[in-house]
Amino acid sequence: HVIAFMHHPPFSSGPHGNASVALEAATVAVRDKYEPLFRQHHVRMTIAGHEHLFEHWVERYEDASGKHRMDHIVSGGGGAPLYTYQGEPTTKDFLADKARKDAKVALEHLVKPGVNAGDNPYHYLVVQIDGDNVSVDVVGVDWGNNFKPYKSAGTKIGGS
Repeated sequence: HVIAFMHHPPFSSGPHGNASVALEAATVAVRDKYEPLFRQHHVRMTIAGHEHLFEHWVERYEDASGKHRMDHIVSGGGGAPLYTYQGEPTTKDFLADKARKDAKVALEHLVKPGVNAGDNPYHYLVVQIDGDNVSVDVVGVDWGNNFKPYKSAGTKIGGS
């Protein structure tokens, strides 16, 4: 399993990544320079911070070797003031460009942060790998000890 850790996520719906703000240079670099490499080498998951919230994106793509899935998790709930959902990011150019270079790239915003500060607690992740199985548990702290972003506290990562 290849998992890439970085500060700036390729997609986010907080104050740094929504469509009402210009894409930050670091986000552009992740999308333009690193995303093609991640797909080429079948990176399974990226984990980033920068936005002080939790969200989960799924990127599905197809190449000569078949259909693939790459999960993008934004987890920035470690202590700074928390953010809220500010709107969907601009992805039209990303998807249009990738559709020309790589056949069939699609994005799904699997878990969105809440619009209220109380919906986005401080948290941390527990990533478990057992053979082919990868799972992520989101552990909320303080008032978020019952935080269940997936209708439970975690999810299995995988499949195309």
